[in-house]
Amino acid sequence: MNKVLPAILKFLEVSPIIAAAILPLLFIPATTEYFETAKVSFLIIFTSLLFVAWAIKMVSEKKVSFVRSPMDLAFVLLIVVYSLAAFFSPNKFSALFGSYLRFEPSLTFTLTMVVLYYTLSSNLKNKSLRRGTIIAYVASVALASLWALVNYLGVFESLKLPVAAAFLGSRVFNTTGSLTSLSVAAGVAFTLALSLLGDATPDSRSRRAPAGQTPGVNGVNVSGYVGYLLTAAMFPLLGVVVAYGTLAGWAALLIGFVFFAIFRPEVVKKQQTILIPAVVWAILLIVVVFTPQIGKALKLSRPSEVALPLYDS
Repeated sequence: MNKVLPAILKFLEVSPIIAAAILPLLFIPATTEYFETAKVSFLIIFTSLLFVAWAIKMVSEKKVSFVRSPMDLAFVLLIVVYSLAAFFSPNKFSALFGSYLRFEPSLTFTLTMVVLYYTLSSNLKNKSLRRGTIIAYVASVALASLWALVNYLGVFESLKLPVAAAFLGSRVFNTTGSLTSLSVAAGVAFTLALSLLGDATPDSRSRRAPAGQTPGVNGVNVSGYVGYLLTAAMFPLLGVVVAYGTLAGWAALLIGFVFFAIFRPEVVKKQQTILIPAVVWAILLIVVVFTPQIGKALKLSRPSEVALPLYDS
């Protein structure tokens, strides 16, 4: 047990980074539903392992470690509502586990998310690990966005793919399975990347750091390539918001900018060398997407999801 315990504790530490890196890119074309089934199945298994690791940690330390938050009552009420809905539902299986390989909404999915929240919040106390989780999320969503943009431009459309993989050539394919989901994730990731870049002050950059590293924020040293990674990631993130043009994606991006304008205007001022090229990139994409002649030449069309009209829904 003494040899296994350090590995368990290490797993608890790096688990948020693992989840943030895997989830945006995860899909498995082996079930009826490629995206939600894979992601939620991973979350259920991953959360179960985390909970067991957390329990072992508490037993080894002989104390119960539990972080309280203002959200506790809301989570309790949410679980009660879903439990009552499952109890009184005429279709118990669907209420408990979801339907047609889609877990949400269901009691299982709700319990998984609540347990995941408390497991991570009770163990994610290291500032560098929190930063690493955000960087992993930004990088993963940026890769998903880059893949979506390449598909949107029709790069894979002309490839002779096997029938089972023909969906990869679709111009609207992305690893989340939804235009809105990827747009919102990209808008949030863009804001987080800008926030991390804005935290690096001139003073922090000038501090002495170990060889091969550059000083990070609040005394946390990060690799010098991380800044380049975050800067490069912002372009596909912004690109997928523009190309997909969903209201939710633009809203996520706008809310981020409003937050910076109100609470942290110094970030926008410090990152003008990044934001100006990003704005130019967005304008070029808008011209390409919305100019009929260019769109026709590139065989571009505005992607949209089938949904009920707002008034009817």
